Amino acid sequence: MDDTYSGRELVESKREIDGGISIIFWKDDLISMSMLLNTLINHAKMKPFLKLNSSKYYPIEGIKLVAHELKKQESVFFGRAHKKNALVFSGYKPLFNHSSYIEEVLQAAEYYGGSDLIVTVSGVPSQTSHRDARNQIYIFNSERYKQTFQEKYKTLKTKPFSTSSQINSDQPSFNSWLSWEAAKRGIPCVNILIETPFYMSITGDAEAELTGIKILNKILNWRIKADPELTLLAERQAALMETIISNSEDATDFMEKMENNELLSMEEMQLMISELQRLLTGE
Repeated sequence: MDDTYSGRELVESKREIDGGISIIFWKDDLISMSMLLNTLINHAKMKPFLKLNSSKYYPIEGIKLVAHELKKQESVFFGRAHKKNALVFSGYKPLFNHSSYIEEVLQAAEYYGGSDLIVTVSGVPSQTSHRDARNQIYIFNSERYKQTFQEKYKTLKTKPFSTSSQINSDQPSFNSWLSWEAAKRGIPCVNILIETPFYMSITGDAEAELTGIKILNKILNWRIKADPELTLLAERQAALMETIISNSEDATDFMEKMENNELLSMEEMQLMISELQRLLTGE
């Protein structure tokens, strides 16, 4: 691992940080949680203090072409000693050496955070409507911790998870691998999946990120206030979806099917996304 920020404050305070929570986000999720990540870091005034060595896990030193711009795929830990109960990790899933990558993440979480809990937060595409509250599912790496979690956070209720088997996402499976490795180290882990309408992959889902803030406030016992811009974005995205769906008979029909708990076929899902993209871009 490469120290890129002076980690002395955290290392020297390690005994004080014991019992901490490490929260993990993936930058390459289909549904981005970047605003939730930034809200968390800004609230706690966290700074980057540790980077994983990109050359071990990504091609050409982790450099990737994104929107005609070369960017580095960095995996970084953030933290501050005055928020002793949490570290935040933001990274890209590795292309090589998956086991080694997970080992480094867990090792850093243990050493710097004394992790009593690892939490992954991801949006997962689902056949649900943007008009509905965002459901969540919690996947635990031990039955014992599941009972502890449910007793401690009684207000965090899970609802039926309606993701379609036709929607492919490798993120939950990678989180499951990390969770399994954490269990071998005796570290409790919960994978939190926030259900997001599959067609909002074209705009992002600010409402899902607002849901994430509420969940993490309960787990961390913090009082994070959502950025007004995020709240406004959620309102604008909902209004935008209503406008473009009302201008498409196909999209309106598909929405009615989903709201009647009917699953769309893969062809219908692809058609709905294509139709929304067409109306969104005006092509």
